[in-house]
Amino acid sequence: MAVDNTIIANPLKLLKYTEVLEYSLKGGLRPDGRTPGEAREAAISSGFIGTANGSGCMKLDRTSAVCGIKVELSKVPLSYTKGNFSCKVQFPAVCSVNSRKGQIQQTDICNSIELLISELIEPGIINLPGTEKPLIKLEDLRILDTNWVWNLDANVLCTSYDGNATDVCIGAFVAALKSCKTPFLSGCIFLSREFVCKS
Repeated sequence: MAVDNTIIANPLKLLKYTEVLEYSLKGGLRPDGRTPGEAREAAISSGFIGTANGSGCMKLDRTSAVCGIKVELSKVPLSYTKGNFSCKVQFPAVCSVNSRKGQIQQTDICNSIELLISELIEPGIINLPGTEKPLIKLEDLRILDTNWVWNLDANVLCTSYDGNATDVCIGAFVAALKSCKTPFLSGCIFLSREFVCKS
């Protein structure tokens, strides 16, 4: 039985998504044309943004995201025991037709993905099972016996949204983190717990 394309093209006007999915699976196809056992085509790459200290991109079928990580030094009190991590996830209006119509709750999606990525770095924020061991330890971002720490600032941009954005954004972040390198401090010397840079 063939899937009725008019139902798939306008599911919000005619039927709920679950009814569309059930209807299409009876015909042996998902709404995007894949069979029930067929996986989405996936691709992942890293290290392609020259202005970032780490970058990654993931594409899963028609959903894609890119992530850039910037690494910078900051001075903190000696009592600080770890570095800093921040993450920003964005879904621009051009990533989806539904985004332009205001049908994607961007804030909710962005906040949930930001929380999940933060959980991979600092387990215990939302107590997600299986994330007890962080991808990196923030304690390792402190330069020993100094009052300097590394700050990691991750920016994730969903460039094309057609479902399953969580996996794609997290995949892009992990690829960026894998390629991340601290900047070389050219012309800087370490003297008495201070970085002195020649201008």
